[in-house]
Amino acid sequence: MQSPVIAFKAQNGWIFYFSIASYQFPDIEDSADKYDKNWLNVRVDIKDRSGAEFSAEDPSILTWELMELLNWFETISEGKKPEYSILGFIEPTIYFELLDKNADNEVKIRIHLCCELKPEQLKPNNDDEFIIDVNLSPKEIEDAIVDLKRIIKLYLQR
Repeated sequence: MQSPVIAFKAQNGWIFYFSIASYQFPDIEDSADKYDKNWLNVRVDIKDRSGAEFSAEDPSILTWELMELLNWFETISEGKKPEYSILGFIEPTIYFELLDKNADNEVKIRIHLCCELKPEQLKPNNDDEFIIDVNLSPKEIEDAIVDLKRIIKLYLQR
């Protein structure tokens, strides 16, 4: 079964897609290390206004970190500030940053891509990382939450 894809439209017209491709080790034994059993291959796709595209896949997030991302978005959707404005993971390839929230409950989020997920060919805007700023309406946040819940059902902690 294919994982849902979460799409965010950036302020500059680019589109950022986030999905989970698979467990890093789908056929691992039950007795294996809890980390090895729960690494997920993150897939990112970026399309810019000119039609240039970038895709990458890397084992960058653990099943329980995906839950943390869901909780982070749920807290924002409830009109609250999350405990941490920056949500990162053990692997430093992707992290999310809450920048601002306006009176209409729209939020500005910055997505940071580093290391294996950094798109070199799309003219990175920083030497160490690639940054994408997105404004999300309450509906777009809710859509992301629904998709994250669907992804989590596909990739349960093992």
